[in-house]
Amino acid sequence: MYAKLYELLRKEISGENTHNMAAEIWRHDCTCSFEEYAKSARYCQDMLKKCGASEAEIITFPATGKAKYGAYRLQRAWDGYDAELHIVQPAAQAKRLVSYRDNPYVLCSGSPPTPKGGVEAEVVILKGGDKEAHYKRTDVKGKIILTNSAPDAVHKLAAKHGALGIISDIMATNPIARPTPMDLPDAHLWMTLRPEGKLFAFILSPREGKELRDLIAAQKKKNKPVMVRAFVDAKIYDGAHEMVSASIKGSRTDQEVALIAHLYEPGCNDNASGVAVLLETVRALKALIRAGKIKRPYRTIRIWLVHEFQSLQALTYDSPEDTERVIAAANVDFVGQDQCLSGSHLMYQTCPDALPSFIDHVMIDLMAYFRNTFYTWGNDTSTERYFATMQTPFWSNDNFISDPSVGIPSVAFIQWPDKFYHTDHDTPDKLVPDSLARVATLLASYVYTIANARLPEALGFTEILADRAGDFLRAAVEKQLARARALVEKPADGTKKAKKTKSDLAAELAELWRETHDKINYVRDRQFIALDSIGVLLSAKEIASAEESMEKARQEIEAAAEVWHSRAARRLAALAKQHQISVSEPAAEKPLNPSEKRAANIVPYRKIRGIVIESELPKKAREAVKKASKGGLPRLMVYWVDGERSLLEICRLTKLEGEGKPIEPARAIRWAEAMKQAGVLGFKRVAKGN
Repeated sequence: MYAKLYELLRKEISGENTHNMAAEIWRHDCTCSFEEYAKSARYCQDMLKKCGASEAEIITFPATGKAKYGAYRLQRAWDGYDAELHIVQPAAQAKRLVSYRDNPYVLCSGSPPTPKGGVEAEVVILKGGDKEAHYKRTDVKGKIILTNSAPDAVHKLAAKHGALGIISDIMATNPIARPTPMDLPDAHLWMTLRPEGKLFAFILSPREGKELRDLIAAQKKKNKPVMVRAFVDAKIYDGAHEMVSASIKGSRTDQEVALIAHLYEPGCNDNASGVAVLLETVRALKALIRAGKIKRPYRTIRIWLVHEFQSLQALTYDSPEDTERVIAAANVDFVGQDQCLSGSHLMYQTCPDALPSFIDHVMIDLMAYFRNTFYTWGNDTSTERYFATMQTPFWSNDNFISDPSVGIPSVAFIQWPDKFYHTDHDTPDKLVPDSLARVATLLASYVYTIANARLPEALGFTEILADRAGDFLRAAVEKQLARARALVEKPADGTKKAKKTKSDLAAELAELWRETHDKINYVRDRQFIALDSIGVLLSAKEIASAEESMEKARQEIEAAAEVWHSRAARRLAALAKQHQISVSEPAAEKPLNPSEKRAANIVPYRKIRGIVIESELPKKAREAVKKASKGGLPRLMVYWVDGERSLLEICRLTKLEGEGKPIEPARAIRWAEAMKQAGVLGFKRVAKGN
C-alpha cells in the first residue's frame, strides 16, 4: 500500500533543506520573545507560499493574559531585550553570573522589568517556595531567593511574601537520558512564568547554582550576606498569539486531514524540527503533484503551526467549523535529533481509548513497512540504517484534540527521551538531516494515504484493522498475565513482598481472571469502534458496498477475541495449578454497594471542551477537585464523560484503560460533584436522593 508513495517521497524529501529551515526558525524562537515569534511565523508563512501551499495565513488570538477558552488561559505577550545578574558582595567573588544577551535561556520568559538601574539585594536560599509553609523558615522580604523549584510554581507566593526576585538552578532529570542535573552541568533549563510574571526570574546551570550555594554557605559561616544585582529590560504587554494555517487543496474541501507542529519554543529540536518537517512535507507533496508523480489529494491537507496547546484550544472555541472539517490528524513534536547522542527513539502514539480510530492501525502498519526498509541480512541491498522506533499509548500534547469533546482523532510523533530537552544545549548541531528526512517521509506518506483514501483504500484499511486487532488483544492479555505472575510468584530481584494466604491469593487471582476477560471484551469493543470509524471516508453508497467486508472484519475481530478468552483461561488455570492455588474460574460479579448504585445513576456531560487547567477553576471548586483527586485519578477520566455513560461505567472503563490509578465510585462521585461545581461538568441524570 505504501511502497510506491514512500519511495517517491524518500527521493524528493531533503534532510538538509529541513535542517536549514529548522535552524532559521530556531534563530527567532530561541529568544522567547513575541516580537521574534512574529518573524518566525512570517518565515513559515513565506515558505508555505513559496512551495505553492494555498490559504497561507496567520490567525491571531489575544495574548493579554486574560483571554480564557474553556478552562485554559492564554499567555500574555512578552519581549526580552536585556538582562544581567551579578554577584557584588563579597567583593573578591564579584562577577557577572549570566547575561540574556549571551543566552536568552537565563531569563524566564514572562519576567517583568526591574527599575532602570536594576535592584541590589541579598540572596537567600529557599527550599521549595511553592507552599506557604516554606516561607515560615526563611525571611524573603526585600531579598532575592535562590531555589531549585520552577519559578512558575514560586513567583506568586514569593511576591506575596515580599521577595524582589527569583534565581533558580532547576534542572529536570530523566532516568534514561539525564539521570542527574550534573549530567548537563552547564545547561540552563527553559522556564516560563504564566500567564505573566509577578517577579523577575533568572535561571542558573547546575554548576552555577552549586557555586552560588557554596558561596552563600561560606558567607553564612562568617555571618555575612551574598549580595547580587539584577537588571532586566523586558516588556509585558497585550499582544497576539499567532498561528500559521495553510493547505494543499484537495478535490473535496469539506473534509481535511491535518498536520500539526508547534512553534515558539526555544529549542532547535523542540520544536523547530517538527515545524521544519511539516514545511518540507508540504514542499515535497506539492513538488510531486506538480510533476504528475502523484495526484492532487482527494481531501484537503491542512497545516497548522501553533503555539503549543494555546492556539488549538482557542481555535476550537473561536472557529469550531475549522476543526469540524478535520477527520484525522498527526501531531509532530521534536523529531530531528541524533538518536545516539540524545538517547532517544521515535515514539509514535495512538489515539486515546475514548476515541478509537482506524488511523492507529494505518500508522502502525506504515511503521511496520518503515522498519522493513532497514538494512539487515535479509535485506542487504538496502541503504537505510536502523532507526529506533516504539509504539506508545496516547499522551497529551497538541493531539489533545483527540479529546472526544473536540473529536479529532490524532496520532503523534516524538523522539523521546532527549538529553538536551528544554535546555540551551538544544541547538542545530544536535539535528541530523537523515532523521529529519525519514520522519518527513513517514509523515507525508501517512497524511497523503489518508487524504487520498477512497473505497479501495478503505477496504484495505478494513483488512489492516482486522489483522492488527489481534495484536492489541495479545498485548492486553500478556499484560494481565504478567500481573497474575507478579501476584503469585516471588520477585526475581529478591525483594520482599507482603505474605498472603492461599485463600487471599485465590480470591485475588479469581478477580484478576475476571478482569482479564473484561479487558479482552474492552479491547474488542475498541476495535469495533475503530472499524466503524472507516465510514468517515465513504459516501452512503460506498458504505453499502463496503458492508460485506466490514462485517467479515467484525467477525474476525470477534473470533480473535474468543481465541484470547480461551488462551487466557488456559494460562491462568495453569498458573493457579502450578502454584497450588485453588481457583479454576473467574470471580463472579459482586452486587453493587451503595456508592456504586449512586454512581450508576449519575450521568455526567461536558460543559467545557478541550483542556482543563485546575488553576483556572474557581477557588472552592479547585480545592474540592484537589481533595477528591487525592490518591490519584485516572489520567484521561474526563475524556470518557460523554453524557451517555454513567459515572460507574466511567470508573470501570478507566480501570480497564489502565492510564493512572483506578478510582473507586465514592471518590469519583466527589470528583464529579467538584467538577460540576467548577462548571466543567453537568449531570444529565441523577437518581432521587443524589
